[in-house]
Parts: sequence; structure tokens; C-alpha cells
Amino acid sequence: MGSSHSRLQLWQTIFIDESDLINREQNMGSIIGKLTDFPKGSIKEVTVQGKPYAISNVDGSLFAIDGRCGHAGGILSNDRLVGKVATCPKHGAEYDVTTGKNLKKPRIPFAKAPDLRSYKVTIDGENVLLEL
Repeated sequence: MGSSHSRLQLWQTIFIDESDLINREQNMGSIIGKLTDFPKGSIKEVTVQGKPYAISNVDGSLFAIDGRCGHAGGILSNDRLVGKVATCPKHGAEYDVTTGKNLKKPRIPFAKAPDLRSYKVTIDGENVLLEL
């Protein structure tokens, strides 16, 4: 009876390890491109699961925030990146692409632009992954 108990423990250990491996693969994120797709000083939009994200390369480090302005939905990647600041082309709201923080309100009286959510970007060899 001792040997069947050992086999059961071994099976449970393998099963747990396989589940952990599957969970790690799911948590690594979605491949959104190659490292060469995001040169220094660029901001580009990618879509994952139907949602747009703005991917920026600031001094060689990659960052991700929501891809649309929180005020009127302007496409943040439609304008150029200045340092670490993305400007909404619709009404001029500005965002720090490293944090998603709103730095400047839109050019409309009493309008507000909330902070945007930021996301983790990882590099795996030449692949760039976005963790949601």
C-alpha cells in the first residue's frame, strides 16, 4: 500500500507542476511585436483582445498605457512622443507614457482627462510581450 500512496503523491506533484507551468505561460502576456518594431522615441498602437494600447520606447525602455485619451478617445499614437509625453491629437491632453498620469488638461474649458492605466511590458529574446 505504501507504493501506491507514493505514486499518488508523485502524480499530484506532477499535476501541480503542470498547472503552474500553464499559469506562468498565461501570465507572461501577449506577444505584440519584435523589439525592432519599437525604436527609441517611438509610440505605436497595438490591439490585444480588441483593446488598443500605446507602446512607447523612452530611452530604450518600453512602456504601455491605454491607447486612447481618457477625455474624448483620441488615438495617442497618432501624435509624436516628446520625451516621455504623449499628446492627444484631439484636444491636447498630455500623458506621461511611463505611468499613464495625465499631465495637462484638454484645451476645452472645464474638461478633464483622467489618468490612464499602465501595463507591464517584458522582453523575451526578440519578442515584446504585453501583460494585461
